[in-house]
Amino acid sequence: MLATAKGKIEDLCMAHDTSRIVESLIQFGTEAQRWHVFGELKDRLRRLSMSNYARFVVRKMIVYGAKEHRLEFFKALQGYIGKLLRHKYASEVVELLYNDYATVSQRAALLREAYGHHIAPQQTMNNVQHLDEALELNPDKRQTIMASLNDLLVTAVSKGLVRLTIIQHLLLEYLTAVLKSPEFLQSHQEHQQRRQADQTEQQQPQASTALVPSAEYADGTDVAVKEEKEKQTVIPREDSLQTLLEAILEAQIVSMLHTREGVRAALAVLWLCPPKDRKTLVRSLKTFVASLAFDEHGHLFLVGLLDAVDDTKLVCKYVIKELLADLEDIVAHPHARKVLLYLLAPRDQRHFPAQLVENLLVGGDDSPFTRKPLGLRALEYRSPTVGILPALLRLATDRLVAIFVGDPKADLLAPLEDRSRLILLGEILSRSSAHELRLETVLAAFKRTGSMETDRIANCQTTLSTSDFEELQTLRLGALRSLVEQVLATPFHPVGITCPSKSKMSAEERREVQQQRRKRALAIAESESLKKRKVTVKAFTNPDEADEPRGSEALMDSSTATSANMPFLERPEGQLLIKRLLREEKASKSFDLGRLIITLVPAEILRAWTTCNRSCFTLVNLLELEDAEICGRLRKVLLPCIADLKSSPLAGAKILCKHLTSG
Repeated sequence: MLATAKGKIEDLCMAHDTSRIVESLIQFGTEAQRWHVFGELKDRLRRLSMSNYARFVVRKMIVYGAKEHRLEFFKALQGYIGKLLRHKYASEVVELLYNDYATVSQRAALLREAYGHHIAPQQTMNNVQHLDEALELNPDKRQTIMASLNDLLVTAVSKGLVRLTIIQHLLLEYLTAVLKSPEFLQSHQEHQQRRQADQTEQQQPQASTALVPSAEYADGTDVAVKEEKEKQTVIPREDSLQTLLEAILEAQIVSMLHTREGVRAALAVLWLCPPKDRKTLVRSLKTFVASLAFDEHGHLFLVGLLDAVDDTKLVCKYVIKELLADLEDIVAHPHARKVLLYLLAPRDQRHFPAQLVENLLVGGDDSPFTRKPLGLRALEYRSPTVGILPALLRLATDRLVAIFVGDPKADLLAPLEDRSRLILLGEILSRSSAHELRLETVLAAFKRTGSMETDRIANCQTTLSTSDFEELQTLRLGALRSLVEQVLATPFHPVGITCPSKSKMSAEERREVQQQRRKRALAIAESESLKKRKVTVKAFTNPDEADEPRGSEALMDSSTATSANMPFLERPEGQLLIKRLLREEKASKSFDLGRLIITLVPAEILRAWTTCNRSCFTLVNLLELEDAEICGRLRKVLLPCIADLKSSPLAGAKILCKHLTSG
């Protein structure tokens, strides 16, 4: 076939049917045959990349060709990257090279050309890797570089190429440079204010203009003078950023929310958008919120959106409404659960590390279009009007064991594997307490790092209504009662009186264990989701892999038996949950959980708690509340156990005995 097609391979690549023959030849042919095809096409690579059908041949040569082939591709495309990135088909070829095969230096070379081919040689000499380095190296050409990159991005986004990682990288660098440029931001803000003023002026009635001579406006201003004034107010490329933002909003931002850089670029777009454009952006997420919440990177965009958007009603209508529709699945999924944690405790470092907040959220802290303080936003999201906290409290009441705690006897093993579900339960019960529903509490707990946050807090005055407050307290009391009745008041079977051995794992081993737990939790959540959707279609399998265990099954079967039969208070995560809630009650002088425990837990179960180490510490936490009713009841119930506590080798028993005898 090669002999017959000699000298005609380029023509064969241009047709939809014969191009597939050439693709098969490259994919299944020998190395010598690939070299023969490459030899005929190497001088036409740019032209082929721009063809609707030949681009697939080029992609096959990149994937199945030798390393030398790819080096020739980089040489052939050199000097034309800016043009190719603007092309609908050729940009996919550049994306394949950039994303899958380019080294660090080759990636930098591709990006340098995107910044502007006229300064690429100088950037190469100085080994420029990023846009900020190029701007620092050429301060006098800053506007030229930014304008060139803006034109490239507007063209690429308008053609639907924002899904490409190289475009997302360039977009992120461009928007980051804009956010770091005070004069650019000021110009953008002034431009937005003029747009709003013009829109307001257009909406006003103009009935009197028909009675005014054509040479003047109603205010007496000469037409020629006013037109000249308008021309002077238009700064060249002043609205270039706005043009790019509008192009991104029209192209549907969802397509770029599945990569790390795409999410960061989308958040930069959000920070630069005024409230009107933010509404357009949020509305574009309709029907995609749940899938974004389950995504490894998409859930971080939802976190950033909750951090930046002031319009609570808008967020409630288009985001929280969809979360509530799939609330059980959201709670069960490790990624989606982060969105709920952010609604309850924004930027809490127990759930969102400082490095993540710094890289993802801090860039928008000084956005002029974000005016509400973070604490006020957190309080608004807890309101029954929004509905997320009441729904979570009802879920904790009605589905406590099935969703959060687990029960091996009822074949509810998922919560036993996914221990972080109890972290969410702790936040639900903690953030709905009376102390956490006060404005001064949330304003002190949740703050941004920007200089504008102080002014936002100074202008903040709002509280929950009495009816909303009472509704949340009633729901919280019901959830606490369910926790005590269904978990703590159940028969307690001791696991032994020996002290648990201290872990001798290194930090690296602990990280490995945590990573394995996260993988198991993710596998469980995906498995449960498939069962609910009743997916029965079997995937194609390789006969050679038939005897291998399925990945999700292997993950779900490991380490389940370790804590499945342990009492809730002897599970580390269970004891930590009760300890946290009791300590918060001590600080706020509110003893709802403590009094429910001494009221609903039978005396024989309280005495059985003295036989295990962690449950002894729970009794110590109850005594440390220093509430007369709780301490009196406990001392009366535990008095017969003092002799056994004195002889017990448990550390918790010794501390408990000391508290009982000292009182």
